[in-house]
Amino acid sequence: MLIKLLVVIGGAVAGLIFAAVLALFQGGIATVYVRSPEATVFVPVPMALVDIALAFVPSEELADARRELGPYRDVIRVALEELADCPDATFVEVEGPEETVLVEKKGSDLHVEVQSQRDSTYVNVRVPLRSVRRVVASVARFSRRSERHESPSPGF
Repeated sequence: MLIKLLVVIGGAVAGLIFAAVLALFQGGIATVYVRSPEATVFVPVPMALVDIALAFVPSEELADARRELGPYRDVIRVALEELADCPDATFVEVEGPEETVLVEKKGSDLHVEVQSQRDSTYVNVRVPLRSVRRVVASVARFSRRSERHESPSPGF
């Protein structure tokens, strides 16, 4: 009887862990890769963690971000929706005397690469576009909520 109970509890715990991991990675993964003469670092960041972190950002900071987004929010939303549907493309490619910067869409991700000729540092950041759309919407949503609690004036 005790063994059956332990098997049931173990199965439930394993199911909860699997569900938590699945939920964490379902929002997409951003990656940050840095290679420098001193070190090489690769950090996969589940975008669900960004959503969770937004809940801990002070409401004043979110309100500032929302104000800055204000007149551009709809343009950003439409641009991100269109980016998701457009073919792969390079948006920015700048070759300077000390570094090269590349911003492009590959598949469903936004890629930013920076290569320094000065010290051979290379940085690559990849972010899923759907996650960027969700974060922008979350900033607007959290900010609207905080402004309703803190200010008698109507929200944006």
